[in-house]
Amino acid sequence: CLIEWLVWPLTFASWCTKLTHWSATMELLYFLLATVATFQAVKVGTSTNREKQDASISSEVPWIATIVIIMQSIVGVLSTVVTLLYWTLVYSPGSDFTIVSVLVHGFSMVMMIVDILICRQTMKIRDIWAPLSFAAAYIIFSLIFFAAGGTDSEGNPYIYSALDWNYPGSALVVALGAVLVACPILYVVLLLLFSIRATYGAQRELASSAEEDVQDIKV
Repeated sequence: CLIEWLVWPLTFASWCTKLTHWSATMELLYFLLATVATFQAVKVGTSTNREKQDASISSEVPWIATIVIIMQSIVGVLSTVVTLLYWTLVYSPGSDFTIVSVLVHGFSMVMMIVDILICRQTMKIRDIWAPLSFAAAYIIFSLIFFAAGGTDSEGNPYIYSALDWNYPGSALVVALGAVLVACPILYVVLLLLFSIRATYGAQRELASSAEEDVQDIKV
C-alpha cells in the first residue's frame, strides 16, 4: 500500500479518492490485525496456565477476532469488486499497464481468496451487511465529492468515468449494481469457498482423530 502510494502518479488527495486505494488500505489493516489475532490465539493455545489467563483472554481475544472477521468479509468482496471493475470498466484493452496495477487489481484479490481458503476463522451470511455498507459508503463519498466540485488528477469532475454523477442515470445504475448485485453475489461465492474449506477441514480432522484412536487401541 505504501509502495503503491509512493510510485502512483497521483497527488495524495487524488490517491485517497480511489476505491482501489481504499481497498488496499483496508487489506493492509486486515492482515495486520489478523496477524495480531493469530499470535494471541497461539499464545492462548500454548498457555500452560489457562485458568489464570481466562479473564484477560476473554477481554482481549473476542473484540479483535470480531473485527478481523468483519474486515475479512469487507476486504474479500472489496478486492474482488475492485479487480473486476478495473479490468472491465477502467482499463482500455491494448493500453499499457504496470506491475503495480496488476498487484492492486489482481494479486490482492488472490491473496484474500487464499486467506479464506487456509485460515480457520468463521464466515457467515449474516456479515454480508459489512461489505454492502462499505460499498454504499464509497458511493455516498463519490456523490459528495461530485457535489463539492471535486476533480480527479486530470481535472475531470469525477473519480471514475463510470461513476460520473453528471450523468445520474448511468451512475446510479453502476452504483446500485455494485451494491445490490455485485457485492451480494461475490459474498455468496466467497461464502461457498469458505464452506468447502470448512467441510474439507472437518473431514480431515475427523479422519485424523479416528486414526489416533486406532493407534491408541493398537498400543
